[in-house]
Amino acid sequence: MKFAGQYSQWSDLRHLGVMCWMMVGLIVEGKVNLTKWIDHVCTKAQIAQSTQLRLSRWVNNPRINPAKLYSPVVKASFANWKDSEIYLSFDTSMLWDKYCIIRICVVHLGRAIPVGWRVLKHKSSSVKIDTYQDLLKRVSRLLPVDVKVILLADRGFANAELVRYVRKLGWHCRIRIKGNFWLRHPRQGWQRVSQFPVAIGEAKLIHNVQIHKCNSLTDVHLAIAWESTNGEHWYIISTLTY
Repeated sequence: MKFAGQYSQWSDLRHLGVMCWMMVGLIVEGKVNLTKWIDHVCTKAQIAQSTQLRLSRWVNNPRINPAKLYSPVVKASFANWKDSEIYLSFDTSMLWDKYCIIRICVVHLGRAIPVGWRVLKHKSSSVKIDTYQDLLKRVSRLLPVDVKVILLADRGFANAELVRYVRKLGWHCRIRIKGNFWLRHPRQGWQRVSQFPVAIGEAKLIHNVQIHKCNSLTDVHLAIAWESTNGEHWYIISTLTY
């Protein structure tokens, strides 16, 4: 209770208490299951169903704002950030082909620490920038100041609008793209990314390419590599020159 309540202002301490017991259940069971958590909750309730209903009401309580409560914890965690750079992992996950989770994490010591997310009813993991633009803006307010921010994203986020907005936030990005992606080289004109020559085991960086013939974006760079271990090709557009 003391640890979880030291940064956030809870409107009702009973909400904090229920959350702490759910954390105990989650740690012990290692899974998200309200029924499994009941055995680890100390309560005066005589019927297990009453405890499960209490947990369920907490999850669906409109007075509990996860972003408002979690944001102060994130800011406090990064208050003493020592590195000159911070890497963000940006991805989506699908649940039951019905819900899409958009998640932004800080990559640190081999782990991904969530700093912002959004869950929406969506049948695909591909989402438009209008859906997550406010999420990026909210996360930007939580990060340490005077640190170079580099956003890492997979092929589902390969669009010019995202790169423009990332630049507007003062960030950099590295986004993986498909081999059939069209790029324009200053000397070679328009061609698909897979047509850029690279030998197996080789990696190269091509500067100042243009992406998209319509709504095009300039001043980005292309990193390409042909991995020798599994033969996989990697194509990454970057706003950084290294």
